[in-house]
This record gives sequence, C-alpha cells and structure tokens, in this order.
Amino acid sequence: MKMNLPSLAAIVALTLGGALNANAAFVSFVDVNLAGWEALGAFDASDDTENTRLVINLGPGWTVTGFDYTNLRFTTSGDSWLSEFVISVNNTGITQWLDWRPSTTEAGGSLGPISGSFGGPTGQGGPYGAGGPFKLVDGQILVTTYLSYFIDPVGITVQSGNLRVNFSQVPEPSSYAMVALGLAGLAGARRRRRSDS
Repeated sequence: MKMNLPSLAAIVALTLGGALNANAAFVSFVDVNLAGWEALGAFDASDDTENTRLVINLGPGWTVTGFDYTNLRFTTSGDSWLSEFVISVNNTGITQWLDWRPSTTEAGGSLGPISGSFGGPTGQGGPYGAGGPFKLVDGQILVTTYLSYFIDPVGITVQSGNLRVNFSQVPEPSSYAMVALGLAGLAGARRRRRSDS
C-alpha cells in the first residue's frame, strides 16, 4: 500500500502527540470501590485477615504517586474513633506505602460523605499521613484499610466511597529513540520527495 506524505506525517504526529503530551511521563489511575470494606484491626503484614485487602497488578515500572477519595462515608463500632481509620496503598513487600487518615475526629460515630487526596511529588506527611511516592518492582499494589489504634471490640465499616490510585511511568530511553528514528525517517522521506520533483 502506497501512502502519501501528508498521511504519513499525520500518523507520525498522532504518535508523537501521545508520547510527548504527558511531559515525559505516562500517567494513569485505577479506581477501587470501597463500599462494604471493613477495618477491624491493626495492620499485620503477615496475617491481615481482619481488614479488607485487595492486590492489584499494574505491571512493573510504575510509580505510585498518590490517591484521591470521593464520597467516602464510614461508621465506627465499639470503642473505635473516626480518626483511627486508615486508607493504605502499599507495595506488596510492605516496604513502601502511602497511609492516610481522612478524619481528625477523636470520637466514634459516622462521617461523610467526604472527599480529598493524599500524595503528590513529595507526599503529604503530618500527623494524619505517612509515606511518599514509590516505584513498583513486582508491578503490584496492596490496597487495604486498617485501624491505627485498636483495643477490642472495635471496627469501622465503609458505607460508600471511591478510591482512585494515581501512578505514572517515565518512558524508557528506547521509546525516545523510536520517536527520533520516526522523525528521521519522515525527514528523509520528505527530502527524497523534494529531490524527485
């Protein structure tokens, strides 16, 4: 199939636009519905059967940069305080994480709906958050909820809410080489076309 130069240029421009518009990084997210999740105990990396957990495979090379939560509504039971509820995004080795307590209320009850975010280029620390951006080695994240302090009987149940985990990936140098090769090919085709006319 013979392709004219304007069509070839349009294809190359579309390809370059997708690669270069992300400011040298591909950005994406994954949404998690938190409705029905429970935090019934402290975080235990080896045997955490009390708290709701979800492992998500994003693929290797991604960097988790933060998360947003929307329409989050949760209720305490027993002696739990609203400020003890933690949303946690970890690597599967539990060596890096983003933990955030969305409430500062040191009393039981119900809260929500609330929305907010945690993370960013340097992470948001302070008394109600910990951790910062981290790169995934095995490509998997562990999303969980837990209680920062607990004495039985305790518990927090999420009635509604969405968690959006944000992640990015800086392209490999070979991606830039492919773009440069495509531009060189386009320039060569244009030069050849001019010399033929």
